[in-house]
Amino acid sequence: MVDRTSSVRVRLALEVDAPAITTVLRSVGDFHHLAAELPTQTQMRVATQLARALAATLQGTAEHTIFVAERLGDERVIPPSDVIGYCAIHWMPNLLLGAEGYVSELFVRADMRGLGAGALLLDAARMEAQKRQCVRLQLVNLRTRESYQRGFYHKQQWVERPDAAVFTLSLPE
Repeated sequence: MVDRTSSVRVRLALEVDAPAITTVLRSVGDFHHLAAELPTQTQMRVATQLARALAATLQGTAEHTIFVAERLGDERVIPPSDVIGYCAIHWMPNLLLGAEGYVSELFVRADMRGLGAGALLLDAARMEAQKRQCVRLQLVNLRTRESYQRGFYHKQQWVERPDAAVFTLSLPE
């Protein structure tokens, strides 16, 4: 049996990853607001948020961790490394339970799914959470998403909370 994850590795995101992360986001196709804007606008927003998160990391006040999954390959066929997905995690105090992490974004380029990148990104998030002595990780996955439909998170040992509702409040820009 072929180990499909051997050609994928996970590392911390860098500012130079903004264009590749933009490509990942735009490949998902589920975000109408991205389709309505120019790719350069998406990339500027990604670069700004990525720089903000990385600056906090350098200052030792990291409240966010962003990992990228990159496909490794033969330079003659594909670039030596090719970012195909990313995961953003936010670290929060929980006065009731203890520290926890919230996975706000986990996306893999549509044409690169099935290589194990998503599982590796979740593993990296779990290991970082354990290092930070978190008691749990949480995420929200829309039931209409392909990842929910195929049971991706269940296969990764995540448990859906039947007793919780997710509420959002959009704020004016």
